[in-house]
Amino acid sequence: MYKKPTVSSVTLENYHYSFLHIQREFTGVNIEDLTPLRIQRFLNKLSLTKHNGNFLSKRTIEGVYGVLNQALKMAVKQKIIPVNPIDEGVLMPKTKQTTLKKQKAIPKEICKEVMDVINQSPTYKPIITVLFRTGLRIGEAMALKWRDIDREKMLLHVNKAITSEVEFDENLNPISRKAVVGKGKTAASIRDVTISDELLRVLDEWKDHKNSQDKKSKTAKPKSDDDFIFITKIGGIRRYDCFRSQFTRFLKEKCLEKYGITFHRFRHTFATMLMEQGINPRVVQELLGHRDIATTLGIYTSVSTENMENATNKFNTALNELLNCEKGEPLK
Repeated sequence: MYKKPTVSSVTLENYHYSFLHIQREFTGVNIEDLTPLRIQRFLNKLSLTKHNGNFLSKRTIEGVYGVLNQALKMAVKQKIIPVNPIDEGVLMPKTKQTTLKKQKAIPKEICKEVMDVINQSPTYKPIITVLFRTGLRIGEAMALKWRDIDREKMLLHVNKAITSEVEFDENLNPISRKAVVGKGKTAASIRDVTISDELLRVLDEWKDHKNSQDKKSKTAKPKSDDDFIFITKIGGIRRYDCFRSQFTRFLKEKCLEKYGITFHRFRHTFATMLMEQGINPRVVQELLGHRDIATTLGIYTSVSTENMENATNKFNTALNELLNCEKGEPLK
């Protein structure tokens, strides 16, 4: 409960689901009886637990570990217990799902097939084009307003994001959620991104499409630059979870679900293609709105075999020239 004023509602919701695991295991157990061995056995059991046919993820178990650890630390501060038993040798267990699946760039041959289908959809073409050509997060794209487009400088002002706000009952059980406009993920998220003529054309095409729809609607309101670019059919803010479900159904209908396409993979693809074109990683970091470059280098790029071969060939050529190898033959 003490965390409620200091974290977002979404984080609090994650804490709640982690707490449910702890509650199921330790209901009726006095906090003084939580020994390192008992906690270790609990975590080990979690690592072998299945939900909907799959083992609990490493992230889920880390969440449970973190919530329990914070609670016990607070108990020590309040002098309820003398020491935190987790500090007495409790270790995170190895899990069946040892690592999170790393989202990677969409392969080129698949990318063309996916985009050919998406470009036929008036609904998904504009927002996916934004994701693909700017590397924006989906929440940032959904928060864009028409006034965020600087046509003179060909820039997109990214300064907000759509997030979820969760409402809880008196027992901190989530009971509802709504979409709200909030700040970006980090201070670095506020940025300007260069846009192309093609992207601007697609957005104008989308605007014409919406205006055409509004003319047929008796309840439509006059549009202004302060309107969101991507709104619901009734003019409201899009919720990420609802829009993701709609997009998943669309991919399934088009027989594209086998490729594991998500909104975030277009961001991966944007980053990876920039890196493969030799763009300075610092520039890619700025475009993506990452706080540090390690995130850019470590998470959002994957290197193709072709690019590794090209890099090796270039290195061998340069080294051969340096060592005056005859006829530029590669070193053996």
